[in-house]
Amino acid sequence: MESKIIFLGTVGESLVYGNQIRSSGGIVLHIDGMQFIIDPGPGCLSRCADFGINVRDTTAVFVTHNHTNHANDVNALIAAMTYNGLDK
Repeated sequence: MESKIIFLGTVGESLVYGNQIRSSGGIVLHIDGMQFIIDPGPGCLSRCADFGINVRDTTAVFVTHNHTNHANDVNALIAAMTYNGLDK
């Protein structure tokens, strides 16, 4: 698998993500066969589906800080990655 960066959204401040002027969702990194999701903001799972990204292939999730546009979907993402905790 080639290394690449996929921007699920570049939303910025609350006015922009509140009105969904630009998509939010975070960043996906594919590096050396591993997949990382950074800052899974609002719409992360739906944007992953739009880009054909299988969240079950995620190696790790990184949240830079606890603001809605960076961490909103972290719980839903972890649940999707692990079949609601049935997989580690």
